[in-house]
Amino acid sequence: MESNKSEAEESSKLITLNVGGKHFTTRISTLMQSEFFARLFNSDWREHINETGSNCLFIDRNPDLFELILDFLRGSFLLPESDELRQRILIEADYFGVASMVAYLNAKISDDKLILVTIGRCPPRNVPRRFIRQARYNGFHELFRLYKQNYESVLDSIETMEIN
Repeated sequence: MESNKSEAEESSKLITLNVGGKHFTTRISTLMQSEFFARLFNSDWREHINETGSNCLFIDRNPDLFELILDFLRGSFLLPESDELRQRILIEADYFGVASMVAYLNAKISDDKLILVTIGRCPPRNVPRRFIRQARYNGFHELFRLYKQNYESVLDSIETMEIN
């Protein structure tokens, strides 16, 4: 019982993040909706709190995009008009593991728009979003096949590829 109480107290505490030089203060419970922060806060994260000497946790990401993700986690997200900006936000939402935001943005981005994809050590390629959607249904080996079929050959051995 005491453990649950201390976990609840901990998640209601405020934390200051330094994201790319911009400071954000929020509750730990807000950030726990993100897989990235859930993993972080379930580890020994306090040892990283003073790395910059400013008594806040440094995250080396784009602060403007993070602000939109934090707004989404707080329940006050305004969808930008630009598909390009939506794609950039989608990349960040995926990085931070905000599955509900990824699903929301995926539904809003046009199928014919190109998404930058990196497979293993190969250079990034723009792949139509419909290929990504098709790969999700058919397994990622399908993405590799489409990637090879429509663009430069990536690697001869699919088994050695990794998705970063």
